[in-house]
Amino acid sequence: MKLNVELKEHWTNIISKEDAIEIKIYDGTKPPVVNHSGIGILLFKGKVKNIFQVEKELKVKGDRWDRLILISIPANLKLHHVLQGFIHVAIKNKVTLPKHLKKEKLPPAVQELVDRFVQQQLFIINRFGSDHVLISEKSKLGGKPSHRWNKMVSQIPFYVDTKECQAEIQWVKRNEMVIRAGAVMKR
Repeated sequence: MKLNVELKEHWTNIISKEDAIEIKIYDGTKPPVVNHSGIGILLFKGKVKNIFQVEKELKVKGDRWDRLILISIPANLKLHHVLQGFIHVAIKNKVTLPKHLKKEKLPPAVQELVDRFVQQQLFIINRFGSDHVLISEKSKLGGKPSHRWNKMVSQIPFYVDTKECQAEIQWVKRNEMVIRAGAVMKR
């Protein structure tokens, strides 16, 4: 994949001449004025705040964003289908989206084209940014681990298999382990 990249103070422009696609990544310091159609992804603190389609013109207002990604789409795809492709990826990766974005089924004829296009765009965006757009959010670790023995551990056999020793071990009580018959032990 060959790309042309133009870096400015407040935005990055990525162009793929092979696919006739343009991706612009704006930072939140200066609201952009956009005059072409495409898909927009609005980010705040690295999380997706909105995915939307830009029909003709866009004026971003407010300070609840720090990065805006605008993706032009090829002529053989419809804007609405590509938007649904991005929504499908977000839902599949358990990314929290605004409530107004609903998943709709795509026609089978365009499903593969849209999926390939969306994956390619996300690959490019995630290579050029540190946001990792539409990749599943990290799961939170659940509380402090318990260091107590519980009955479930007694139902799981443990196996030791080295050159010098082969054995099946059962942890029966909190401070009692049993080596099962047939174990080969080193003297």
